[in-house]
Amino acid sequence: MPVGTYVLRKYHSKLSDLPASQLLVTGDLTVDVTRPNIYSTYVLTKGSAAAIVLPAPTAGKPSAGGQDGFQIKFIAGSAQAHLVTQTSPGFNGGGSGVDVATFGGALGDNLVLEAYNGAWYTLSTRNVTLG
Repeated sequence: MPVGTYVLRKYHSKLSDLPASQLLVTGDLTVDVTRPNIYSTYVLTKGSAAAIVLPAPTAGKPSAGGQDGFQIKFIAGSAQAHLVTQTSPGFNGGGSGVDVATFGGALGDNLVLEAYNGAWYTLSTRNVTLG
């Protein structure tokens, strides 16, 4: 955990009001996008390929209860062919042809996504294939 985040959390009177920033993922996971303080960075550290399920975000502006503009990152902290699945509507709203992101198996492989209108759009990838 970054030192700045630790100090802020340590001295803040309402820890539950602070946004969560990073989660070390040591097993398979379904991301809970309904949490008010959803993690923005997931470091995949499982010793074998992790299977991550990413539900669709809620369409609309945050002020109206939506998640448009929210960014989420997945980073390989272990050299495995991790999988991130987003089945409906698929990454970039592309359906079943692009609903699985497969990491290449190297440390530092990553996938950066942004929510817009009920879909996760790809901002960048490093050694990750969508299929």
